[in-house]
Amino acid sequence: MNIFKSLFQTIIPAKKRDSWRQIKNKYTKQLQKVISPESLDINWIKKENSWLLDNFNRPIISIPKALMSEKIEKLAEEANQLGPEPLWEGYENLQNYPREVKETSRTANQVRTNQKVGNFYAYLIQKRKPAIVVEFGTAFGVSGMYWLSGLESNNFGELLTFDPNQIWAEIARKNLSGISNRFQLVNGTFEDNIDAYLGSDRQIDIAFIDAIQSA
Repeated sequence: MNIFKSLFQTIIPAKKRDSWRQIKNKYTKQLQKVISPESLDINWIKKENSWLLDNFNRPIISIPKALMSEKIEKLAEEANQLGPEPLWEGYENLQNYPREVKETSRTANQVRTNQKVGNFYAYLIQKRKPAIVVEFGTAFGVSGMYWLSGLESNNFGELLTFDPNQIWAEIARKNLSGISNRFQLVNGTFEDNIDAYLGSDRQIDIAFIDAIQSA
């Protein structure tokens, strides 16, 4: 095998080798997506000393379906059928935010995690086995339900999730409760509440930042 590799490197110039690898990767990804529709195309930013890269080291990752995924999607659809709900009024005080937030509303589908990515969240939990998962931005609870699915699969761990929007938080609380009781939903911002809920004797194992930053 080393002989063929050496021959390949000797005969084909470096630039052409790079071009050939790009073509190979492109069609390999397309083929894998056809063979495994539940696969996910991932490109990690951190390339060294990374647990994620060590455990998910292929450009295409086959993702198993999350525990209770059908129920999660049913609850997500019910939340979407409620129609648009207003954004948190505190966002109106943000300076130079690139999108309109004043008197703006969103449906669950407009802000939710899609099913394939949600399955990855649950799979990540199963492999990492975290004690504490922290989520900034509960929204309607769809991503949180997938995190909880992974925690339930492990029969271990807790989700701390933060959202200042009272209307969204109540919808999310109902959704999360339908999957697991392994969570604390805080109706407030992360930065104002994390110390009180996490304490000094626990650490964050996974942090999911999915919110408009208010500070």
